[in-house]
Amino acid sequence: MRSNPPILLAGLCIQLLIGCSPIAGAGYQSQGDAAMDAQDYKKAVAYYSLALEQYKNETSYYHRGNALAQLKEYKASIADYSEAIRLNPEDASYWKNRGSSKMAIKDYPGAIEDYNQAIKLRPADGSVYKWRGIVYGMQGDRGRACSDLKEAKKLNADDASKIVKEVGC
Repeated sequence: MRSNPPILLAGLCIQLLIGCSPIAGAGYQSQGDAAMDAQDYKKAVAYYSLALEQYKNETSYYHRGNALAQLKEYKASIADYSEAIRLNPEDASYWKNRGSSKMAIKDYPGAIEDYNQAIKLRPADGSVYKWRGIVYGMQGDRGRACSDLKEAKKLNADDASKIVKEVGC
């Protein structure tokens, strides 16, 4: 009988340690990823939020930002991408996705700034040139739009050839 309290106490200590560690947050992260794969974006947001309660990390902010963007909650997605960028400013995907959310709320100058940074970090990513070209087009800057869309085509970005033809570059 005397050995039971230490075992119970040890078990309690382990549970407390796991409850506030990155390991516990990783389980919620995985569940959020599964919800994203199932296109259940509200559930994904909930799981990523739980992961962030356990362990603040760039990946969970980024993925929750993606889920929020799918729900068209662009201002909230921008906040999450901004936090991911604060934690790791060297990941071009964070800048690119924040730029796309800014584009969705018609913050075209902000979107272009983010796309510029993504291109600086990953210059061979044709999709960023494509999206920046689309933003330039939305602003009526056909010259820059065509320049970026041609670069996107050269880098084999999805739909870039089709967009170049549609725009008449």
